Amino acid sequence: MTGSVPIRKLNGQKLKGEIVRLFHRQDTGIIRGDDGYDVGFHALSVEGTSYAALFLGERVTYQLSFSRNGKIPTAMNVQPDHCSEPLSKEERAGGNEPT
Repeated sequence: MTGSVPIRKLNGQKLKGEIVRLFHRQDTGIIRGDDGYDVGFHALSVEGTSYAALFLGERVTYQLSFSRNGKIPTAMNVQPDHCSEPLSKEERAGGNEPT
């Protein structure tokens, strides 16, 4: 599911997701959260590794940052989630796989 994130209190809450897009020319990417919502991130938001070391399907943790003009929220403090295994096809909601 893609779309707007419902308004809720997420201050400081660590979320988990999977990297579904990487745009190397812009040093940006998209994370599909376990809640089904997509969030963008920039290389400057990556911690604990480098942007270049990230790969599609990698599990990460992150926090949300909401900007007034942004179309989707931005992920901050993006870190590899070494404690999680990648989601299986059965665990992913229909239509949520990267294309």
